[in-house]
Amino acid sequence: MPAAKKKTTPAPTPAPTATAPESGHNPILKTLRSALLIAMGTVAMGKEEVEAIINRLVEKGEIAEKDARELLSDLLERGKELTESTAKVESKFEELIDSRVEAVLDRLNVPSRRSVEELGKKIAELSEKVDELSRRLTA
Repeated sequence: MPAAKKKTTPAPTPAPTATAPESGHNPILKTLRSALLIAMGTVAMGKEEVEAIINRLVEKGEIAEKDARELLSDLLERGKELTESTAKVESKFEELIDSRVEAVLDRLNVPSRRSVEELGKKIAELSEKVDELSRRLTA
């Protein structure tokens, strides 16, 4: 009777990290930022197209020039408001992600960068004191 083959399972892939080491930004936030920039680019491109459409309507006499200016002004204002509210949403989203990541790291007992830097300073101070004591003892 042939020996039974053992099933081998591939090693689990590591979970993605919360921040990309080279940029220091959260990948989710980076994706959101890209999507928002695309949306704002679409709004900017749409402005030119809207101006062209409004100009054609004025040329055809389907809309008065005064009404066209008001319409364009209104659309530009709405675009500005959209851009501002998008920036606010992005900021709140970034704050939410930061607080969640911080909470997870705290639960996992991962020290903050500030804590590690403080410990590094304390180690340097203690090292200087040890060196000073060594010099005194050998003198």
